[in-house]
Amino acid sequence: MHKFYSSHQADLDKENKEIISKVMAGQPINSKENRKIGYFNVEATLNPSISIKYYTHQQGFGVGAYGTGIAYLEIPPHKLYASLEEMNKDSNSMEGFVGFGLLSHNWYYFRWELD
Repeated sequence: MHKFYSSHQADLDKENKEIISKVMAGQPINSKENRKIGYFNVEATLNPSISIKYYTHQQGFGVGAYGTGIAYLEIPPHKLYASLEEMNKDSNSMEGFVGFGLLSHNWYYFRWELD
């Protein structure tokens, strides 16, 4: 995920500024795929602070899906993982898992899983 983030960082920063601007103005964002940046879906929330998740990879389907992504979080998550492999271990023990690892200031990689 570090390599993916590094190769898309400028585009992610630009897209992120646009999304933050829209979220702050109460306008809807375009949550659909952006192949140039490399994500298939994006979601943004403002409560309690700005959180934007760019879903970059997915395997499986329906309730058996899992994948990875890049997130911009103004408030750091309560737990940070050292690797995607470490997240994989914890994801097996709970339903609806989302785990984060640090990329750079306010930028994180994440693994999600639906069971």
